[in-house]
Amino acid sequence: MKLTKIILHVIITLTVLGCNNSKADKIAKEFEISDNNNAWLVKLSEQSPLNAEELARLFPTELQGMPLLGTESVGVQTVVGTYSKNIDPDYTSSTIALTLVDGAGTNGMPHVNAIFKQLNNNINQSFDGGWAKTTLHNNQRILVKEQTKTETTGIQSTVTSSIDMIKNQRFHINLTGRHVPGNQLTRALDEVIELSFPE
Repeated sequence: MKLTKIILHVIITLTVLGCNNSKADKIAKEFEISDNNNAWLVKLSEQSPLNAEELARLFPTELQGMPLLGTESVGVQTVVGTYSKNIDPDYTSSTIALTLVDGAGTNGMPHVNAIFKQLNNNINQSFDGGWAKTTLHNNQRILVKEQTKTETTGIQSTVTSSIDMIKNQRFHINLTGRHVPGNQLTRALDEVIELSFPE
């Protein structure tokens, strides 16, 4: 690896003839940083993913005072848990859905890489009845969305908020709240961040 960096440094230095050495050093340093940033993806693809039962055991028994009603495997390395104070929630109930995707292995790594790229974009958008924004929360990049939809009857409005993040450079965490404002969902995220997840 060092030999590759030395060769790259020499090539860059020769390429930018007429420029001073500090510019060549800066270009080489940027390459090294981007190269090191991708090392975690290689390591992630070589890890063994958790199965659905192991993922389900990571779910807390409650979030924001709402008990866990149950978990369901919804795809490869993906489990969703539903939290609500109503035993049988409907469209009027306040609920939080926690989705965990294990990014380990060759199936999970591309998904987590796509989320990683999304989180590292500077998103600040408004759309019909809502908004989306990437921001820092406790030194972690997150994507926050909130949207208000009015039912066709015009009587019921539903606020839906969601937060996406990556934990331990491995797990994609999505929290989606219905009738749960963004600030309450952020507190639920803090509860999830405090949980112990495998590296």
